[in-house]
Amino acid sequence: MNISSIPQDCFIKATSFLSFKDLLTLASTSISLMQRVNDELENCRKKLSQATQTRTSAFDRLQCLFQALHVEYSSRPLVYELMQEIRNYTTTSNETLENVNFEQVFDAFQRVVKAHKLHAQLISSVIDNDLSTATDNEYRLQVPILKFMGDILICYHCFYLVEQGMFQGVNDMRWLDKIHHLLEKFFHSSWEWYHIYIFYYSFLLRMKVKRAEDCRTLGLLSDAMVQTDTCLEIPIYKHPLVQDLMSAICFKSGGECLLHLTILSFGPLGPAFRGRDDTEYVPFNDTILEISELNGDTWPEESLKRLYRESKKIQPMNVNHSSITFDLYE
Repeated sequence: MNISSIPQDCFIKATSFLSFKDLLTLASTSISLMQRVNDELENCRKKLSQATQTRTSAFDRLQCLFQALHVEYSSRPLVYELMQEIRNYTTTSNETLENVNFEQVFDAFQRVVKAHKLHAQLISSVIDNDLSTATDNEYRLQVPILKFMGDILICYHCFYLVEQGMFQGVNDMRWLDKIHHLLEKFFHSSWEWYHIYIFYYSFLLRMKVKRAEDCRTLGLLSDAMVQTDTCLEIPIYKHPLVQDLMSAICFKSGGECLLHLTILSFGPLGPAFRGRDDTEYVPFNDTILEISELNGDTWPEESLKRLYRESKKIQPMNVNHSSITFDLYE
């Protein structure tokens, strides 16, 4: 029996067991299958702009993320491009096979998977970013707070969308396995600790921050999302490896890596001068919880809220951005 002659309802049922990667592979085998897969992908694609009583739409969450990021965050334009792709997408017209050619079907196929591709690029810009090229000092790494907080927010929002089934093409277990591999090493470079802490803080926010007002002041919910009846509960990833990784980070980090913020600000503006520059060093290791505190209600509320506030500040042209430093014991 020719697979292209299978009734559409049976075809959809059969392909529902395929991963996104396998579905794309199937579509590449013939023009008729590509068109039928397009129909299924169209149905998934429509969900990105649909909200329910228990969750916001993918567009609303991405809009919240866009607003929470500093204007100079490197991947912010990619978030905007993804939002525009969701907003402006138009459904492909359903033409019969006799009236279409390969170019038309392939063009429709590329358009229907573009949002998934952009979302995967957004996540990859964080978890696959090689910071070893930024410094040759494996014992010390200093990065702008706007980048550090931005990377945390990307992981917080984007992996939530993956777990909700809104976006395909991202293997979330690959990130967990990567962090697990790093924690098994005897020595961690400063840039490896950077990736470990991105994981830690993104899940710490999911585990601890529940009140709508706290979510709003940390860039986790927008004002519009708070005003709706949408459920504010962010489900914690259920894989037991997450809890093990969080415990391992709490156990190891205090004795291996010290964190501190370098807050740069300036005095009041005058008629001919701006005032004295000010530098403040703020220890940040108090945000690493004890293992016993992971399952409780304790969380470093003020420290994390200050991190977010500093990540949003717009500095004058001749004032550098505030930074976070990862110092290893030598």
